Amino acid sequence: MPQVIEYEALATDSKAEDESWSLGWLFATLKRRAPIIAGVAIATTALATIPIVWIAEKTNPVYSASFDLLVEPVTAEAQATRQAASAQNAASGGNAQQSGLDYDTQIQVLLSPRLTQTLVDRLLARYPDMPAEIAQQVVEQNLAVERLVVENSAEDGGTKIIRVTYQAETPEDALTDLEQLSGVYLKYALQERQTRIGQAIKFIDEQIPILQAQVDSLQRRLQVFREQNLLIDPSLEGTQLTQQSGNLRQQRLDSNAEIAAERARYRALASSDPIAILSVAPEYSALLNLFQQLEGEMAAESALMTDLNPDMQYLQERRSNLQQLINREAQRVLGKIEDEIQVLENRQRAIAQSENLIQQKIRELPAAANEYEELQRKLNVATGILTEFSTRQKALQVDAAQQQTPWELINPPSLLRDGTGEPLNVEKVNKQALLILAALLGSALGIGVGILVEVITDRYHTLEELKSGTKLPVLGKIPLQPEPICIVEQPLSPLFLEAFQALLTKVNLLSASQPLRSLAISSATPEEGKSTVALYLAQAAASLGQRVLLVDADLRRPTLHERLSLPNDLGLTDLLSDNDVSLKQVIRRRSPDSSLYVITAGSMAPNPIRLLTSPRMQEVARQCAGLFDLVIYDTPPIMNLADSSVVAAYTNGTLIIASLGQLQRKQLSDALESFRVSNLPILGIVANRVRVNEKMPYSVYTRV
Repeated sequence: MPQVIEYEALATDSKAEDESWSLGWLFATLKRRAPIIAGVAIATTALATIPIVWIAEKTNPVYSASFDLLVEPVTAEAQATRQAASAQNAASGGNAQQSGLDYDTQIQVLLSPRLTQTLVDRLLARYPDMPAEIAQQVVEQNLAVERLVVENSAEDGGTKIIRVTYQAETPEDALTDLEQLSGVYLKYALQERQTRIGQAIKFIDEQIPILQAQVDSLQRRLQVFREQNLLIDPSLEGTQLTQQSGNLRQQRLDSNAEIAAERARYRALASSDPIAILSVAPEYSALLNLFQQLEGEMAAESALMTDLNPDMQYLQERRSNLQQLINREAQRVLGKIEDEIQVLENRQRAIAQSENLIQQKIRELPAAANEYEELQRKLNVATGILTEFSTRQKALQVDAAQQQTPWELINPPSLLRDGTGEPLNVEKVNKQALLILAALLGSALGIGVGILVEVITDRYHTLEELKSGTKLPVLGKIPLQPEPICIVEQPLSPLFLEAFQALLTKVNLLSASQPLRSLAISSATPEEGKSTVALYLAQAAASLGQRVLLVDADLRRPTLHERLSLPNDLGLTDLLSDNDVSLKQVIRRRSPDSSLYVITAGSMAPNPIRLLTSPRMQEVARQCAGLFDLVIYDTPPIMNLADSSVVAAYTNGTLIIASLGQLQRKQLSDALESFRVSNLPILGIVANRVRVNEKMPYSVYTRV
């Protein structure tokens, strides 16, 4: 038997081969779609150049200046005071901070309109026509205040230094404005930061003893309550019982739902036939498959024999035995479902009992739980207030000490300069870098468009794509001819004829143990060159001395008689439809000295598929295979027609013709899938219209 392609085995390609194919497909796509890629890249770059140049010309220069303020002391005494306050704050349950100053809030204060009004006034003086609201927005955009941080710091990384940065259109304006702002900030530090911290500290000192007495009294009352009622936390116990009750109630509801579902399932299955009952149990899939297979065999044999035939009676007896077995197993499945329902009902009763016990415990819970919770709530409130007052007392003491230390200007206002010492324009547009970026983005967009076009067209272009996409061997590659081949006498290139000799050699090697006696040639869609391949493959085999029969089995659009200049008055249609027409009458010889014989399509058939599936066709195929060394059938395209599948069943295998650059991937995959479903052998793929080099020298075989 000839080699049969197993789809599952061919699908086990290695990961390295898949990666190589992906890169190969990408490079081939880029090469094919180079004009599209170049066009999109050039157009995108050209369109981006216009706004880039316009922005560069219209962007006003911007210069930046800055100064640094030390806003907290760095002496050892100040450090010790802050650390002691932080330790006390943490011990009392507060949030221990590394700094006594709220930097986030302080920065927002420095950016507030009250402190930046100086910059707004100077901006309005330079631009009298500018509205005050716009001037305020410009100042907010150009002014930045931030806390300097130290990278890789073991603590929070924040320093005690605040940096203020301001931008203006001239270096002089940026520096002068920032000098004015630094004076405003220093004045704010000396005069405006005084608060009523002293009064707050006095109030807290008066309240802490009163709060402490309340906490002590509530703790004593709670201790006496626990001793009298022998309870640790009745509220927690009640919560746990309530949760348990809720869980048991949910379990009971879930159990009811499961029982209802199982009963509905039992009623549905009980009213179904045994096969439907077993279909829900995966362990009976083999038994059902065996029964379906037996049904198929009986259906197939019923067309050939009567019920009195011993073979048919044997099949009927097997079917009866299987039916009885299926009936028994179906009852067993129903019995299992009844057992499951019983188990669920027992579980439901146990859950209900447990739920009743929990409800009884809840009702018996001492009423003292309410009093306990009230005492605990009052104690928590009093303790929280006392802790908060203690924390605020320490924080206010630290703030009061820091209020006496003014801010310090450690870096006076200065301009940002470049390497030559000149003021740096921070808004200068780098046109060259933007143009390079636009070119790169345009190229990337072009590549994306090229790949998208390739994916949308979805066609096979190379042998590698064809082999990887179909997982089938490519047995031959037929070169692309400059002109369409219409008649057999048309002059053709040597490479074209040699391709069929190579194809014939590979086909013969597929079945080395037993000669290949017949094959079908088809394609997924029309106009892919299947008839040309069938004709010249037959001529190649005849040139080797084989007796070759070429059969035009395309009864819908036959072409072989036109290419061979043969009459078409009698052919395959006449042979299959008229019992008076013999095989000898329809076989024609190409020439007296040729070993190529031809059966043309003959008269137009009103129903080709009926003729091809007839017992007469099966007998003709058998006779031809016995009279000739090789029988080649030219069949219609596979898509939307069953002719090729029917004819292929009479042969040792099928060659699928695929025209590169024309055939879509989905069309070929659908055609191969139809053969796979029909379990028909495929010998391989023949790539047609392959672009090759016609001037390949033979000298490459003689190099040393």
